Amino acid sequence: METCHHLSPQSQPRQSHNLTSLQRLDLARNRLTGKIPVEFLTVKKLNYLNVAHNQLTGAIPSTEPLIDMDPENFAANPGLCGKPLPRKDEKALLAFKSADVDRSNLLNKWTQQSSCCAWPGVKCDGASSRVSELKLESMGLRGTLSPELGSLSQLQTLSVHDNGVEGPAFG
Repeated sequence: METCHHLSPQSQPRQSHNLTSLQRLDLARNRLTGKIPVEFLTVKKLNYLNVAHNQLTGAIPSTEPLIDMDPENFAANPGLCGKPLPRKDEKALLAFKSADVDRSNLLNKWTQQSSCCAWPGVKCDGASSRVSELKLESMGLRGTLSPELGSLSQLQTLSVHDNGVEGPAFG
């Protein structure tokens, strides 16, 4: 049996543990906010969840069945982070952070506990949840530009003016 639901923000399930036969849940392209309810983890037969293109935030619960689902099913939620979302952009930004020789903690909110799209100075494209803008102006950063920034394939704006960045461009 295939069951699909398309719910409004007001009808987001609060007692999903009663949905013992639910296999498929499609909540994509709505205006849902908040975190993914951990109650979804108790739905043993759930093998498909799509929450793409909403306004969800926080970490994706890192247990089955969610951890093994297609990353596209979680895309376009700028505040969402964790597996199974691709972390390529996050890795590039963390490499840039580690190249800050001053270690002044100006980028201390850049942690894996939150989506890189919510980090100060970072803006992501709403459709792809990929980094589109990096503005770190006049922050007293020192060091080199990490070559990993070159992997930010959706980056449209990079502004680090008025800092102490030195050395060869991009490593």
